Amino acid sequence: MKKNAYMRFSRSLTSPYTPPAVLEAYDRCKDANGKVNRHRVNELFKQFMDCNEQWGESELVLTAEARTAQRSTVQRRWMLRSDRVL
Repeated sequence: MKKNAYMRFSRSLTSPYTPPAVLEAYDRCKDANGKVNRHRVNELFKQFMDCNEQWGESELVLTAEARTAQRSTVQRRWMLRSDRVL
């Protein structure tokens, strides 16, 4: 059963529907030569299993979405002519 789950995990990493946060986490599992660190990949697999094989429910994706939501709520204000210094 775990073998089947690991196969679904590995296929999810190449899927076009995988969230960008997961792909970035997988890229961080690689060293400078492109070789995969198995310990880090196993931690990523553990997160995959903890979210019931749904990346959208994982802590990894939820924190990334919260981070982008915080960035998008930055207030902007139009500059007035009096604000500009010549």
